[in-house]
Amino acid sequence: NLSNLRILILTKNQLEKLGKFSELKNLTTLNLTSNNIKTLFYKIFENLNSLSLLSLSKNRIYKIEPESFYGLENLIELDLSGNKLQFIKNFYFVHLKSLKTLYLNRNQISHLELESSNYFESLEFL
Repeated sequence: NLSNLRILILTKNQLEKLGKFSELKNLTTLNLTSNNIKTLFYKIFENLNSLSLLSLSKNRIYKIEPESFYGLENLIELDLSGNKLQFIKNFYFVHLKSLKTLYLNRNQISHLELESSNYFESLEFL
């Protein structure tokens, strides 16, 4: 039973796909840096309501499906740096109401859609 786990660090592995994190309701920090993740799938993080820090840096992420960040209303910091993202769209971040820090550096961004919207009301650092 991992229901009391608060910090999970899975850096420098060979993870290519993520499963649902249904048993980790108290997780506050999830570090998936330096893996081989390519796609963030629909509602992949939906059960992580307590998560405040999510690091997905240094992966191979090129695709973020709609609703990928569903359930992360308490997320404060999201690191997507060092990936292969080309397109950043507003709807990626629709559920991140508490987000203060967003790292997008070291990607291949050619289209950035961050028009003023209610999605980024709490954002302090980009």
